[in-house]
Amino acid sequence: TLALNIPDIIARLNRAGEFIYVSPSITQIISKGVSEIIGKNHRELGMPAELREFWDLSIAKTIESGRILETEIEYVSEIDKSTRIYDLRMMPEFGDSGEVLSLLAILRDITEGRRSEENYQMLFNQMQEGFAYHEMIYSDDGYPVDYRFIDINPAFEKMTGLARDQVSGKRVLELMPQIESFWIETYG
Repeated sequence: TLALNIPDIIARLNRAGEFIYVSPSITQIISKGVSEIIGKNHRELGMPAELREFWDLSIAKTIESGRILETEIEYVSEIDKSTRIYDLRMMPEFGDSGEVLSLLAILRDITEGRRSEENYQMLFNQMQEGFAYHEMIYSDDGYPVDYRFIDINPAFEKMTGLARDQVSGKRVLELMPQIESFWIETYG
């Protein structure tokens, strides 16, 4: 019931990359029905060469390592020709003797999230005001004691003379040991 009703695409593949199972949500991006997909691999389904190579490498890597593979994949939908971005998790399924018998793949459409991130980054970089994104660091008692620079925009670089690659991931007390505790407390 879960696999039939969630928007994620769920598939099981054998070691040869042939579909053992695929959820009906696959029809959001592939023009074939589920029964036309079962028993076939990516080549037999006519996927583009680059995509077939990606699947072959992902399957081989998961079988060889015996570990979960997590990556992203772009796919042009056969239905509406839109380019979609998917988070792919491929998990090995083991037999009694420890060998990888099959693979479980879950594809989650993350296109809108990626576009939002890109839009945010574009706005962040084009802001006229200096802006810094921080992560607060607190004492065990819950008091702000420092903060870490996550990102700064070009206007902040220009305003302060600090470069993005110099500050990213660094604590303010590393970069500016003379900073007044007032600013750390205020940000906290």
